[in-house]
Amino acid sequence: FTANRSVYSADLLITDWSGIAPEYCFATKRPALFVNTKIKCLNPNWEKIDCTPVEIELRNKLGRAVDKEELAECDAIVKDLFARADEYEQIIDETLHDHLYNIGTAAEAGADYILQSLVAKKK
Repeated sequence: FTANRSVYSADLLITDWSGIAPEYCFATKRPALFVNTKIKCLNPNWEKIDCTPVEIELRNKLGRAVDKEELAECDAIVKDLFARADEYEQIIDETLHDHLYNIGTAAEAGADYILQSLVAKKK
């Protein structure tokens, strides 16, 4: 990802359900345009769990999700995404911090957790 200059220089990501979307949005703080295609589902019982998958939850936070029937409106939708770039930057940053923890200090936090667990186990 870090070696791919086109990802960092792209003004917008257009995707279906690709896992690159959160990476792109979180790394660049730019929105994505999501096309609602048929979901590749490996667990047909997922809706029985009272929890929305993050891949679905984040779509309209990290950008805009559109149905295939709305693709004719993409020009206006993309213009809106660009016009609201500052707003999306803030929303994406808040979403990043809501879903990822110890950004920039994860190794230290992990080491502290392991040490505390070992000390507690020793008692």
